[in-house]
Amino acid sequence: MHVITSPDVPSAHAIREQLRAGTEIHVAGHVTHHHHKDFSVELLSGPHIVLHVNFRFEHGHRVAMNTSVNGQWGSEIDHHNPLKHHDHFDLKIHVHEGYYHVSLIFCSSSYESRKF
Repeated sequence: MHVITSPDVPSAHAIREQLRAGTEIHVAGHVTHHHHKDFSVELLSGPHIVLHVNFRFEHGHRVAMNTSVNGQWGSEIDHHNPLKHHDHFDLKIHVHEGYYHVSLIFCSSSYESRKF
């Protein structure tokens, strides 16, 4: 399991081992902007973006997920973005054979715990 806690934005963190089925990556963070900056979490393999998770605050308040192979974007998967300013979150990426399972657990400023 790989855990990244409150990373600077932008930042890059190397995962030196091959991602195999069963690998888990946890990114714990805190939304500190005022709904005017998007942020992304990406898994890169050489020139390819094997997983792109983009939290959008200005563009429809959505979470977009995608991949890019040889510069060509695949079909986008789109969900509601539940995060707001001051929310703490834990983004979990579970690697499976041929796909990723992405989950988001967050706590809003009212301290109500929710699962996405």
